[in-house]
Amino acid sequence: MWTSILCNRHDMFGGIKMKKMIGFGILFFILYIVYYDVSNGTLPSFKKELELVEQGEVLETSATPVQTSSLPFQEVEVKAGDTLISLVEKLSSNKSTLSIDTLVKDFETLNPGEQANSLIIGKKYKIPIY
Repeated sequence: MWTSILCNRHDMFGGIKMKKMIGFGILFFILYIVYYDVSNGTLPSFKKELELVEQGEVLETSATPVQTSSLPFQEVEVKAGDTLISLVEKLSSNKSTLSIDTLVKDFETLNPGEQANSLIIGKKYKIPIY
C-alpha cells in the first residue's frame, strides 16, 4: 500500500519537474528567436535596403523637385522599410519639426485617393518637400 502511494507521488512530482523543464526550454527558445531577429533580422529585403542606405543609394527619384500650386513635391518610388515620415526626412533640407497631421494632409492632397498609412512598395508617390 505504501509503495503504491510513494510511486504515485514520485510520478506526480516527476511530471511537475518535467513540465518546468519544458517550460524553461520554450522560454529559452523564444528568447533566442527574439535575439536572432533583433541582431540579424529575418527580412532579407530589409537587410538589402539597410546596406543601400549605408552606401548612400537611398532613393530612386526624379532629377528635380516638381512644384504644383504652393506645395513642392518630388516623386519617389517606395522601397521596403520606407514610411512617409522617413521619406520626408530624406528629401527635406529643413530639419524643423512638422506636425504629422499636416504631413498626412499634404500627402493625401498630392496623391488623391491614397492613404498615408498604406504605402505600397514599388509604387511611386508624390512626397511633399518642406
